[in-house]
Amino acid sequence: MDEFWDNLLGTWWGKILMSLLLLFIAWGIFSYFTKLEAGEAEGRLVPWYVAAAYYIGGKWTVSGIFGVLGLLLGIGGIHQLRTGEE
Repeated sequence: MDEFWDNLLGTWWGKILMSLLLLFIAWGIFSYFTKLEAGEAEGRLVPWYVAAAYYIGGKWTVSGIFGVLGLLLGIGGIHQLRTGEE
């Protein structure tokens, strides 16, 4: 399985694909916690690390972690595409 991830994240398109996935996850988490805070969504169980990050910094911290990772991967993929590195 490690070889799969090495091959995927070693290509520019793999980095951009994972970047889009992480940005989509960040958007989903942010919209879920926005609805939860407004009382439009029912509470559900979330992993302990998501709950801990939410209690520390709110919805911006939880979604920001995924968003920053997504942006960094996207920048890395674009840089790899522009320089032609393999």
